[in-house]
Amino acid sequence: MNLLILEDSLEIQELYQDTLGSLCKKITCFSTTQEALDFLLLNHFDIDLIITDYNLPDFTGVELIQMLYQKDICIPFVFCTGCIEEIRINDIAYPHFVAIIQKGEAGFLAVIEKIIQEEKTK
Repeated sequence: MNLLILEDSLEIQELYQDTLGSLCKKITCFSTTQEALDFLLLNHFDIDLIITDYNLPDFTGVELIQMLYQKDICIPFVFCTGCIEEIRINDIAYPHFVAIIQKGEAGFLAVIEKIIQEEKTK
């Protein structure tokens, strides 16, 4: 599985890489939505799952997903956020939505590991 992580905290990016590295063939990380979008426009066929923060410096994770859908790029995605209350139902009304995970909550990385295992079997 090839994973794209969009997270503005380098510390959390490293946590994902350390924890999920053994489950993935490749993990590609970006700190801004624009960097991730530029990469995905050229390499979307190489990504199996996107884990995106909700609030980012330049756009939200929702805006990234909207931009991808406008280009007919449909990749399963997970929102991982520090403030789950800010996500609205319309934000997750996409066929490839997998889950919302509260960042920092006990066991949140185990939930992501489980999602990766499930996505591998699809």
